[in-house]
Amino acid sequence: MKIFNIEGVNICLGPHAHELNEHAPSIVFLHGAGCDHTYWTQYTDYFADKGFNVLALDFPAHGQSKGEPLESVEDSAAWLKTVEKHLGLSFDFIIGHSQGFLVGLEYAATFGNENLGLIGIATSLAIPVNQDLIDLAKRSPEEAATLMMKWSLSEATQQKIKKGSLDWSIDESIGLMTQNPLANDLIACANYTNGENAAKRAESMKIKALMVLSKEDKMTPVAQGQLTASVLCAKVILVEGAGHMLPVEAYTLVLNSITEFIGISADQ
Repeated sequence: MKIFNIEGVNICLGPHAHELNEHAPSIVFLHGAGCDHTYWTQYTDYFADKGFNVLALDFPAHGQSKGEPLESVEDSAAWLKTVEKHLGLSFDFIIGHSQGFLVGLEYAATFGNENLGLIGIATSLAIPVNQDLIDLAKRSPEEAATLMMKWSLSEATQQKIKKGSLDWSIDESIGLMTQNPLANDLIACANYTNGENAAKRAESMKIKALMVLSKEDKMTPVAQGQLTASVLCAKVILVEGAGHMLPVEAYTLVLNSITEFIGISADQ
């Protein structure tokens, strides 16, 4: 794992950031609220093997990154541009889960161009957050994370975890969200109101987009994701039997959706 010093702060850019090549296409994975780069491990390994520059960022104060948490989606998008400049790369594809998509959308509208591809997974152009959940996250991050994990996983996924057919730990995920600035992230989501304008701007710039949505998503309902897709003129993939943690719950289907959008075959 290589740590980069960006504007005086040590930042983790994922397990493959040491393999960057200015001549290769770059793909960026952005995690959701309270999470970190480890949610993308299978994806980053796959695309690194395909010859991409692969960045799975830990936002400041998340995971292995130091510094203070960013206060808003707009601040996070500006920070992402700082990372791009620091590395001397041009981001070709940005993939965001939940809050990560809000950051990618704001980045696309502010700094992107028609060569950028944007993928949203289990998300929408606005993510309202109940004030009671924000207050709970401030008071007891573990309790808030436990509730969020309960809401985020479909019943089918919970049964797979119990039976051992899905190698993923709910307790470890709760622990991770507890260690990260969960309340800060939830507030940033709740305060972000520029999503529709950003989506319209991205569409006017001819930025190509894909939305991968779950029919059982209780955190970002599928109807809102479909509305986002209509504004972006994005293709929509609907997934059954999974919830908000779609990148983990339906890895193969999500991966195939990404590879098709990017234009490579799964067995390439």
